[in-house]
Amino acid sequence: MPQRPAVRNLVRSLASAALAAAAVTFLAAVPAHAAVTCNDIVALKAAVSAGGTVDLVPYCVYVLTAPTVGGGVDGLPLAALDDTRVSSNRIIGAQGQGAGIAALGGSLQLQNTTAADTVSDNLASGRYSKGGGIFTQTGATASVTGATITRNKATGTGSQGGGLYNIGVAVTITGTSITANRAQTAPGGVWTSVPLAPTTTTITGNTPTNCAGSPAAVTGCAT
Repeated sequence: MPQRPAVRNLVRSLASAALAAAAVTFLAAVPAHAAVTCNDIVALKAAVSAGGTVDLVPYCVYVLTAPTVGGGVDGLPLAALDDTRVSSNRIIGAQGQGAGIAALGGSLQLQNTTAADTVSDNLASGRYSKGGGIFTQTGATASVTGATITRNKATGTGSQGGGLYNIGVAVTITGTSITANRAQTAPGGVWTSVPLAPTTTTITGNTPTNCAGSPAAVTGCAT
């Protein structure tokens, strides 16, 4: 099965959703390297399906106006991110969501097979930013397996969830490390509106707290 690339503001369920530009690097061997011109949706979908590294045009908005055939209501094909690094992305401005990955609908699978997936050094900067690393919301499904979510930041008044900010999604988290993330307001690690029960997962060293301040509990993460 081909590996699939990661792009910032990754999966959108609304037909009118937009995809922000980013560049993605796979840690394992990949079959292709594709450069997609601004708003070439046909080429974008083909590149996502083929796998490999996808380069998007900086500051271009890719507008998805119809679902992918066979992809349900998703604008892009299923995003299964194997051995992928999502790093050093930026969202500047109030109420930014998911500087690394924003799953606003559709299906997100972040999974390690031969090398560690990493979501790191992403920044959501602005008042009430949500999710420096990953943002998920109702309408999406999400699973994170064998990943490292680290050194992500949500800065600005009222910003929360430096590592993960989750609204209403039963995110499955297994064998993952969520460490050294920061937020202006607690929690710095994981903020969630519904209970989460990670397994064999470490949530430590986040600032100002790991999970304290989240409206719903995260099993094994009380501080």
